[in-house]
Amino acid sequence: MKEGLKGRLFSGIPFFSAGLLIAFGPISLFPVCGAGRYAVSGGGMAAMSDTVMVCHWMSRAELAVGLIIAVLGFLTVLVKLPAFRLALSIAIILNAVAALLYPTVLIGVCGGHTMPCRLLTRPALIVFSILLIIGAAINALIIFKNIKKGEVK
Repeated sequence: MKEGLKGRLFSGIPFFSAGLLIAFGPISLFPVCGAGRYAVSGGGMAAMSDTVMVCHWMSRAELAVGLIIAVLGFLTVLVKLPAFRLALSIAIILNAVAALLYPTVLIGVCGGHTMPCRLLTRPALIVFSILLIIGAAINALIIFKNIKKGEVK
């Protein structure tokens, strides 16, 4: 295995995995209200009232951004060009910032302090997003320094 492939695998696989956790975590691992083990029998939360809880829409937004991060992580493994990998790392950072902002500022979670989305989903998404931002930033800095040194073309 070439050294470049090891580096791409070392960065791409965690990005891919974190993207999948952000995408499917609010649905299965750390579910929001009305999902997974917190689902209400008989049609879910939407059948109980005319409105859907805000955490449902946050989980849908996280699904989209998480899948984008997973695709970017997969491309990080496949692409050999350092400049393109640098752009992928920057795109991962921007999407991870969006993943961080959805449960905290942009959409939010339910207001009740004992709701599953506030106790489990929100903290998990915050931790995964921050780790992803840090990891992608470190990866981008390493790639940028290698490009500046002329070690890679």
